[in-house]
Amino acid sequence: MKKILHFISETSLLSEYKNREDLETSYAPYVDGLEIIRCGCEDKEYIDKEKVIGVHLPFYSDWISYWIGKEDLLKREYGSQKIWEEFYGGKDPNHLIPYIQKDMDYAQEVGAEYVVFHVSNVSVYETFYRKYDYTDEEVIDYSIEFMNKLFEGKNYTFEFLMENLPWPGLRFDNGNLAKKLLDGVKYPKKGFMLDTGHMMQNNLDLETQEEGVEYVMNFFQKNPQLIPFVKGIHLHQSITGSIVKEGLKNIPVLKEDFYEKFAQAYDFIHKVDTHSVITAKNTREMIEFLQPEFLVYEYRSSSRKEREEKLKLQSSIWKG
Repeated sequence: MKKILHFISETSLLSEYKNREDLETSYAPYVDGLEIIRCGCEDKEYIDKEKVIGVHLPFYSDWISYWIGKEDLLKREYGSQKIWEEFYGGKDPNHLIPYIQKDMDYAQEVGAEYVVFHVSNVSVYETFYRKYDYTDEEVIDYSIEFMNKLFEGKNYTFEFLMENLPWPGLRFDNGNLAKKLLDGVKYPKKGFMLDTGHMMQNNLDLETQEEGVEYVMNFFQKNPQLIPFVKGIHLHQSITGSIVKEGLKNIPVLKEDFYEKFAQAYDFIHKVDTHSVITAKNTREMIEFLQPEFLVYEYRSSSRKEREEKLKLQSSIWKG
């Protein structure tokens, strides 16, 4: 099992390091390499491609209405065609395929062992109201269609790992739908990137991390056929059901301007999806039960100092 640090390749974050040796010094005592999410900056000075074990693919949290041309929902969300075309970067939704493929091509070029793709859909409106326009199965069906287009004409060799979120799509609360997703993707090296913090958000009644870990394990104990496909784990926790419940009682007045409304949703999601270090005593039991190939430390941090402190803490809790 390889231990990996999730790392955002972004200009201001990279500026905290002198060069690639300095960056590597900060994580090398604890992990084998990086899972990076690229933000369009030049990072060759900082990131050694041989240390890139995984690549997290870019994503739009709300993409299906654009993909299928559901203009009534797009207008509700964005206000005008001009805004949604500006947000997505064009009129033709098919441009999303090369947009994702460019990072898949990068992963192939650097020899990454896996990529991560979100199987989910949620709009700003849905974030607050939790009244969803698409069912889990519909999101999975559209995702299968989209993902299969990503592989056309390509000869990728990495593992393609699909990640769960607490929104419609892959949530790991229905074993049959998870199996349908696997069966529908026409790519030989496919599997799951289990995100423990996202999965814990399925259950708003969880009160402790230990209960969260039990919740994760219980699902896979009931669906053992999925365990061999859990190739990776994004390891973190979010026990925030009380925040969601309170939010449903006090939904804010949403701004009319899309970008202001988007910022409202972003702030709320940060409170709910905390990406905190997991310290539950049964963490080791969960990891040994699932036996992933890739264990990814994925937590939120605002500085190099905080990043290194959390990396040290997470490593001290899991000493596999």
